Amino acid sequence: MFKAITALAIASIALAAPAFANTTNMQRQIVRYGDLDLASDAGRAVLDTRLTRAARSVCGVNDATDLGSKMSASACYKRSISAARDNVANAMATPKTEG
Repeated sequence: MFKAITALAIASIALAAPAFANTTNMQRQIVRYGDLDLASDAGRAVLDTRLTRAARSVCGVNDATDLGSKMSASACYKRSISAARDNVANAMATPKTEG
């Protein structure tokens, strides 16, 4: 089933999160996983690494300098990584049909 997902071009998920606390400035990053075998532990680990990097980037975790922005970035990261992992789980659980 997992290979069918990747073969059917479920090749990306969107990781959308507000940049720090500014909800009017939504950022989005595509995380591709069509090249991974999600049936393997190694493939899932690589995907999780990609999701983590994307969430950190979108939320500005490394750019936060003061306490307020660090707290906002951390909250953004937690929401984003949770949503991204949920998206992947849902995509893997949904049967796909060819044609």
